[in-house]
Amino acid sequence: MSSQRSSTAMASGREKQIWESYRRLVKQVPLGVIVADPNDDYEFQFVNDNMLSILGYENSRTSLASLKREKVSHITEILYTRTGSPVEAKLRELGAKKKSEFSALVFCRPNMRISDVKVTATIGTWNNKTSAFFFIRNVTKELREEKELRLKNSELESVAYAFSHDLNAPLITLSSFLPIAIEHLEKASKERESLKLIEKARVELDRCKRASDRMQEMFESITELYRIGNGKEKRIDLEVVNAIENVEDILKEKIEESGATITCEGISQTLRVARSHVILILQNLISNAIKYRDPKQSPNIEIGLSEDHANIRHSVFYVADNGVGIPEHNKSKVFMMFQKLRSNDEGMGVGLAIVSRIVSLYQGKIWVEDNSPQGSVFYFTLPEAQKLIADDEGI
Repeated sequence: MSSQRSSTAMASGREKQIWESYRRLVKQVPLGVIVADPNDDYEFQFVNDNMLSILGYENSRTSLASLKREKVSHITEILYTRTGSPVEAKLRELGAKKKSEFSALVFCRPNMRISDVKVTATIGTWNNKTSAFFFIRNVTKELREEKELRLKNSELESVAYAFSHDLNAPLITLSSFLPIAIEHLEKASKERESLKLIEKARVELDRCKRASDRMQEMFESITELYRIGNGKEKRIDLEVVNAIENVEDILKEKIEESGATITCEGISQTLRVARSHVILILQNLISNAIKYRDPKQSPNIEIGLSEDHANIRHSVFYVADNGVGIPEHNKSKVFMMFQKLRSNDEGMGVGLAIVSRIVSLYQGKIWVEDNSPQGSVFYFTLPEAQKLIADDEGI
């Protein structure tokens, strides 16, 4: 009998050691780990330090008890689909298949940050009880780098197209008319009617000069675009209203010449941005509104915050005009390099590409819709600029 009790005690001791090793392994695994009770709406039973970090709790000593005090105690309170709804369908799938893999969003309450994650969920045993294990990998950085790579590839394709097509025209002009101009000048040195030949040469050289200027402008535009986001721009706390006033000063001549009016109401936002970035966004959007104005009326440009996009977690800024508008088939192209609504328009068609590039640096979005009764509305978000402010203020 004594021997049996001793054997049972030894088995119990080994089981305890195995269990403690198991807990330490789960705690230290280089992924976010959550153990939840599938029979109690997936309430947390265990959360490791890496998961606390993903949730935005940088202090690894944050305990499961403190999470519950903050009313964060169920898996459906932190994991969401792209539409913003809890991942309940994935949890039902887990119950049926015993294993599930899916993408989700994690809403981090302490700093109001949203992270993209990949989730592997499986059913196992925890504390001798059937439990659901969620292994969570933060892929926000990977997705961001992938998005930036896609953007850069798209820009490189646009540059390649520009070099093969847009630059071809001025090069043909130079190669065609320079020899003609030289020939005229050579004849002028030998013939009496030299003034007529010199005038012809001047006309050809003027064409070459315009072609050369176009090439230089194109190279400068490409350089400006690729200078954005080089990491040298210092970010400061900038009031959007002050940036608008700066842009009005920069565009004063264009505004007065066109008779444009610019109104700005309800914007009290302060953003953590590079000053030049916000200036470039507003300057290009306002300049376009003036350029593509309705010839029958003065431009009326309104800048504000949209109340029609409440489903977006970050503030949505807009610049609206009463101009000629943008045809539906061109709305997806206007943010590409060297795209112009009309072939005879001034400029290189790089302004909106620059705006799009800046918005993407702050993990934002930009799009255009029709205005009512006429014109266009450009909407954009700058999540990273708002997140940094939120972090500093401890939101």
